[in-house]
Amino acid sequence: MIRVDKITMSKEKLKKIFSTQRTLAIIILITAGLLFYTQQKGALLLSISGIILLFAPTKTSQKQFDNLKNALKHWKTILLTAIYDAGYWALLFATLTVTNSISKQKLQAIQSSDYFSKAAFLDPGQSVQLAAAYQNVFILLILTVVIVGVLSLLIYSISRALIWTTIAGKSTNKKAILGFLGTNTVWWLVLLPFFALLFIGGAKQPAALKSALIALFFVIAYFAPIINVFYLTTNKMGKSVAHGIGWGIAHCYKLFVPYAYVCMVYVVVTYLFRIAQTSTQTIYYAWIIILAILFFSWLRVFLYPTLKELSKE
Repeated sequence: MIRVDKITMSKEKLKKIFSTQRTLAIIILITAGLLFYTQQKGALLLSISGIILLFAPTKTSQKQFDNLKNALKHWKTILLTAIYDAGYWALLFATLTVTNSISKQKLQAIQSSDYFSKAAFLDPGQSVQLAAAYQNVFILLILTVVIVGVLSLLIYSISRALIWTTIAGKSTNKKAILGFLGTNTVWWLVLLPFFALLFIGGAKQPAALKSALIALFFVIAYFAPIINVFYLTTNKMGKSVAHGIGWGIAHCYKLFVPYAYVCMVYVVVTYLFRIAQTSTQTIYYAWIIILAILFFSWLRVFLYPTLKELSKE
């Protein structure tokens, strides 16, 4: 009996040591090593994911692994929210295209007027009209920025309301849309100074602007789901933004394991991009857009249970 008990205990210890998640972590690390050896992309991300999953508590890893499997089961939700997200990007692109076209026409009309002629510049008597023409150009640019900003915020907020209420299984009503509009207005106002500083600095160092924009995009992509889920939980606009940012900074370590799985899936998705590399440019970019939208739709469904639980702390 004692020997049987010892064998049983040994098996239980082995199961704890070589759990499904740790076995997966070892496989990920081996894959990362092969990618590094063959000089392929994704080795660094897989290495980080593998190390996190290898040393993470078994209970936490198992819970997130279950969330990963459950997210894939909710494929209808992923597809529906992907359609909402695609609609957002289509409307945003249409808004930018239309406003850009109208602004160009207005600007060309102002520039083609007599106030911008060579004679007008040389005639001191037309200085007032010239100043008024420059003022019109400035007002046009400001109005364009404001209109694009307001329309973008409105489209974004409606799409986020549709997406997150669908994931949460709640109804998308007027109150939800207005709540998300208010929350994202506060969130965008928080981001506005950072974008302003970024473009001011980018004017002096254009080479660094692209890297800074990418870094800011990842920061926004990290905080946006937290803030939106916190609003769903609290129904308080200002508090959800403040609490979301504060929690996202102070408790980011609680998302290490979920994002380890996210990095793993992301590497797989990047290799799916290569399927369409031999196709025409149009098909290739369409494939990238479809995969990117589906990836972020899956990401929201996967993160929602964790963020919902953590928002109640």
